[in-house]
Amino acid sequence: MKTFYILHENHQWMPSIRDALNRKQVQFEEWYLADGGLIDLTTPPPNGIFLNRVSPSAHTRNHQHSSSYALAVLNWLETYQRVVLNGSNIMNMEISKIAQFNALSAADIATPKTMAAFSKDDLLIAAKKLGFPLLTKHNCGGRGAGVRKFDYLEDLQDYLKSDEYEEPVDGINLV
Repeated sequence: MKTFYILHENHQWMPSIRDALNRKQVQFEEWYLADGGLIDLTTPPPNGIFLNRVSPSAHTRNHQHSSSYALAVLNWLETYQRVVLNGSNIMNMEISKIAQFNALSAADIATPKTMAAFSKDDLLIAAKKLGFPLLTKHNCGGRGAGVRKFDYLEDLQDYLKSDEYEEPVDGINLV
């Protein structure tokens, strides 16, 4: 039987998974990707089945680099053609609202007119082009990070100048 590897960054999510795997007598190993790690890129990963449970919102739990760590590990695993559940393609889609928007558009699913702004000035330019009311959302957020409604340009300008403004983790706001 192959070992089941679980990549994660949140111990609180693990008890029910551990219990279920133990009940089924599945041999598993946890790879905790919040405090660092090491990959010997010259050595193939172990054989087994890998489940990625690292959340793109890890930074909201002070695990600022967990998503990057997970993507590095997933790339290594996929390069060696390991079986990966919730692999890099899914992780990239979860991380980026831009990727989600593009996938929805490619599938002809209606989406609101959206612009990606890379700075506060760009956010204001996008807002003026789109008009009001409008919503902002962090490209890489989680837990609703950066979701705000603005009815007027002046409200947005005041917010961008205030201490309430939340800088997106990747520097990109969607408008």
